[in-house]
Amino acid sequence: MIGATHEKSNGQTEPARYAGPIGKCICKPPSPALADPTRCAKCGGRVPGSYARWKTVREQVTKLGTRTRVPLGLAALDTATRGGVPLAKLVVVGGGPGAGKTSLQAAQTSSLLARGVHTGFGCWDEDSDSVLIRLGQNIGLDRGALEDVEHRDHEASKEKLIAWSESVPLLHVDALAERASIEDIAIELRHRAGTEPAVLFVDSLQTLARRFEVADGGHADRRLTIDSVLDELRGLARRHDLVIEVTSELARGAYRSKVAAERTEPLASFKESGGIEYEADVALVMSSVKGVSNAFDVAIVKNRLGPRAEFRLRLDSETASFTECSSDDVVEAAMHEAAHDRKAQATRRRVIEAINSHPGLKSKNAVAAATSGRKENILGTIDILIAEGVVIKGERGFYVVDGKGGST
Repeated sequence: MIGATHEKSNGQTEPARYAGPIGKCICKPPSPALADPTRCAKCGGRVPGSYARWKTVREQVTKLGTRTRVPLGLAALDTATRGGVPLAKLVVVGGGPGAGKTSLQAAQTSSLLARGVHTGFGCWDEDSDSVLIRLGQNIGLDRGALEDVEHRDHEASKEKLIAWSESVPLLHVDALAERASIEDIAIELRHRAGTEPAVLFVDSLQTLARRFEVADGGHADRRLTIDSVLDELRGLARRHDLVIEVTSELARGAYRSKVAAERTEPLASFKESGGIEYEADVALVMSSVKGVSNAFDVAIVKNRLGPRAEFRLRLDSETASFTECSSDDVVEAAMHEAAHDRKAQATRRRVIEAINSHPGLKSKNAVAAATSGRKENILGTIDILIAEGVVIKGERGFYVVDGKGGST
């Protein structure tokens, strides 16, 4: 082993020496009881002649093209990777805050589980409960019912989520609460999957790096710490024959500037890491589409498995699921949202005018009766105005707070 030393009787050290062709280290012959008899018991160096245990070129060539490819639930990505990401590969998904990274991983998890693929999800960054709620939405459960203990369907929804989770090959780990390492989860996932394909989702690289620093000392340089975690993830993917997908934050320069020319080049924008360019087999960057809620542009900025590509996703907030869409679809959606916003603003103005013009309205129904438009929309708008503090119900009825009514 390069750099290995032996401790002499006087406490000093000297470089380790190996006997030549006889295949034994001079410091001590390998013991049969050692876990790895090909290494010296004292210095840890590789015993010459043990290299014959390495796979031959014949063995390596025989395996070419035999790795199972796993479609990850995004048609454009699956096409770009020629049918899916092969086992033993590392995928990195980068994006700024609110870019949809964790929601995408949850949706991918549900897609894989629906096909019977063993799937693990390690939560270091996003709250474990939030991920479980997204998975519940993916299978048709109501978010409000899962979140609100007062909801009439709360208990029934939780039981449905539990029943589903026990019917699919899911390993969901609240890694912080369980104090689980990424290696722990990778080993358990491979154990459960046996010889079947398995995918492990990790959220996120930066949070995992902070845990790595605490547990293992890390490095003084934050960038080196993150690169070490990337190296560990790639090693785990290979050793346990997993597809591992990890989320990563982006440097602010990738999404803060309004001028495209001033934004950081996508592959160079991953926060505090230069290693992604070298360690990742596939790297994606997600960004929100300006002016349209729940729409995201995705760029495959690195792809060792095929061509680069760009595509657009639309998030259904009720089901927390993604669908691929065209630019025309997004433009149409933006126009629809703009029209909806204009109608909502018009309803707000009419409600405020009705309250100002009819002092003493003591119920929401009375306000709705004095306001033109659909009653259902008006009642919803009244609730919003009350929540915003624009409208307050006093002893004499509803009134508009001075200085707030005009801001609508």
